[in-house]
Parts: sequence; C-alpha cells; structure tokens
Amino acid sequence: MHTKNKCDTKEIKKPSQKGKVLLIDDEWDKGWKDIIKNIVVDLEVFEYDFKDSNFGLLGHISKKVIEVNPDVVILDLRLSQKDQENDDIEKYTGIKVLQKIHEINAGIQVIMLTATSKSTILEKLYEKKILDKNIDTVENINKFIRLVDKGLERKYLKKIWDIQQEILSLNILKTDNKNYKKIYFEISNTFDILDSNLDKKTTFFILAIYNIIELIVK
Repeated sequence: MHTKNKCDTKEIKKPSQKGKVLLIDDEWDKGWKDIIKNIVVDLEVFEYDFKDSNFGLLGHISKKVIEVNPDVVILDLRLSQKDQENDDIEKYTGIKVLQKIHEINAGIQVIMLTATSKSTILEKLYEKKILDKNIDTVENINKFIRLVDKGLERKYLKKIWDIQQEILSLNILKTDNKNYKKIYFEISNTFDILDSNLDKKTTFFILAIYNIIELIVK
C-alpha cells in the first residue's frame, strides 16, 4: 500500500477502540484483507467465491454475521457484476446485505465501501457511513480508522437491540389493552433514540423510560 506525496507528512493514527470487525467485500482476496488486517486487529473476513452464481450469497452472509456477531461490518456497496451495471441503489447487493444485517441486529454498525463518484448514488447514501474504496492515502486511512472507532464506540447498541427485542416479544405487550399498546410503542422507539444523532438523545431516552414507567403504573 502506498500513499500520495501530499499526505506523506501526515501520521497514520492507531485505532483506539477494541471490538470485532467483519469484512464483506468481493475483492477480499485481492489485497483488501491484508490492507485492513494491518489496520484492524480483530478482523474476520467473509471468504467466498464471488463468481459462483449458485452460492446463495445473502443466506451465507447472514449465517456468517450470526456466527461472528461483529461489532462493526465493513461492507462493499457493489458485490456483484449486476451492481456495476445498475444505478438503482435499492437493488445493489450491498444494500440487501445491509438490510439483512439490520434484521439480525440493528445495533451492528456498518461502514459502506464505495468506489462510485455518482452524486445520485451518494445522495441516497447520505445517512450511512460512507468511505471511498480507494484507501490509498494517509488521510483516507485515518478517515477509515475514525469510522471504525466510532462504530466500535457504539457497539453497546447491539445489547440495547437484543434487550428491546426480548421485551417486545412478551405476549402481554401484544394484547388489546391500550396502555400496553402505548408501552409497546414507547419501547419500540428507545433504540431509534439511542441510535440517532440527536444532540440530547440521552434526555429523550430518559423521557421515554419515564413514560414507560408511568404507563406501567397505570
């Protein structure tokens, strides 16, 4: 891996957080595994034969995510040849994988790799963590490390998601009682509050808990 001259004077920072990272990229065997392994210590790689059309990609990725239980997933936006020929982001394999990951545990943080420069695609990805796939400068490496660190800092959301789903699965919350319906609604919002970028999300979370307790008392 080389760096551009204009960034030679900059220092590559070291990750400050610890946690498990999973790499899902069709070019994992073309140097990406080695590059990211030098940056991330606890790295798992989804190794698969991209050219095998009968592989059942989404199913195998879901199985790998459940097996590894990563705190952060580094995910390539375009994992198939069809993605290269398509501008409909909702049909990109990476987006479908992202949806599968969120079904498993929405607290898993995802960093999306993309080599595209098309504004129409980038605009639709604005709310996600995006990293240009050309991690070939000190500046880009440090940006990547910052995103990984931020993701690892938020790994507590995995536990929040599990607790929320366990509570929401209680049969008592599925009754027609209006207060239980309100409790279900309030609990459903707690994860989204903590996963948001709200300036006072802790305050909003406490208010949600207060409302839940008040409803339970009723």
